[in-house]
Amino acid sequence: MSLLTHTENSEYEATEWLGVDRNTTGHVAVVASPNTGKIMKLAKSGQHIHGKYKHIRKNLQKRDGYGIKLEDLKGIRKNKKQANLFRYSLNSWSFYQLQMMIEYKAKLLGVPIAYIDPAYTSRSCSRCGHIGNRNIKSFQCPSYGHVEHADVNAAFNIALSPNIVRFATESDDAKGNTGIPKAAMIRKQSTVEPQAL
Repeated sequence: MSLLTHTENSEYEATEWLGVDRNTTGHVAVVASPNTGKIMKLAKSGQHIHGKYKHIRKNLQKRDGYGIKLEDLKGIRKNKKQANLFRYSLNSWSFYQLQMMIEYKAKLLGVPIAYIDPAYTSRSCSRCGHIGNRNIKSFQCPSYGHVEHADVNAAFNIALSPNIVRFATESDDAKGNTGIPKAAMIRKQSTVEPQAL
């Protein structure tokens, strides 16, 4: 029985960043490129997501110099003000699995991943930085007048944020600091049976 191995490319230094806003309702994720102004909305359908990721991987392979920024959502589960649905999604296996897939594929391509402080990414205007009005999936800036889909606005804020909290590195795994939600670990352990391997 042979094992498949994948060689990882050495990580390059990013000159541009893509912002990825992961969501609990609506689109699974919204990707924004401030450099080109392009956005990609990843839908709910598994087959559709698979096709979109294939397209994103091809684009990332063509665009050297891009890195990926995600929100560092580790501490957000402790915030009691978060809605129950959002807390449930953060603790679900699929939400964590999306993050792990992004990290895995990026590592294979040598794409750097940075995590930013999530504070105000969905409430700040991506054009002027002022706090705006978010109403479910709509964002409006009272200062600048900018109106945008709320997740698109958040994805641009994530990409443009200078507040990098940490980079995804092997040392996180080595220290046991993977940020795996406790509920996700419990579910993972209960679904993996030794006899099923």
